[in-house]
Amino acid sequence: STSSISPGKGRSEARDATIRNFRSRGIKVQWESSTSTAPSATRLRECFELYGPISTVRIRDRTGLVLYKDTRSVQAALTSYRGHWFVHALTTDTRVQKEELSVSPSTNSNDEHNVTNLKTAEITESTQT
Repeated sequence: STSSISPGKGRSEARDATIRNFRSRGIKVQWESSTSTAPSATRLRECFELYGPISTVRIRDRTGLVLYKDTRSVQAALTSYRGHWFVHALTTDTRVQKEELSVSPSTNSNDEHNVTNLKTAEITESTQT
C-alpha cells in the first residue's frame, strides 16, 4: 500500500501511520486573542462533543486541538459548527480521511501521550521545510 506521506528521516511507517490517523481525527479551533478570552478545555469539549465522542482536548495560545475518536465526528464538526471560533481540519488529505472512515473508532488509551508525539512531529516537519 502506498502512503500519502513518506517517512521522514528516522521515522517508521508505523509512526507516520499514527500521525496520519491523528490528523484525520483532529480539528484545530482558533479564536481572536484581542477580542475574546481563550475558552477552557472543558468549554471546547462541551461545544464539540455535540458532533461525536472526543478523545482529548488541548489548548495552547490562540489554538485548541480537539481529537475525536473517529473521522466521522470531524466531518460533522466541520460541516455543522456555526459558532464564533474558526474551525479547520488538521489534514486536507481526503484520501486519508476516506481511508479512516472505514476504520472503527479508536479505543487507544494512549491518545493523550500520542497528541504530544503528534505536536513534536509537526514541529520537526515545519523546521525541516
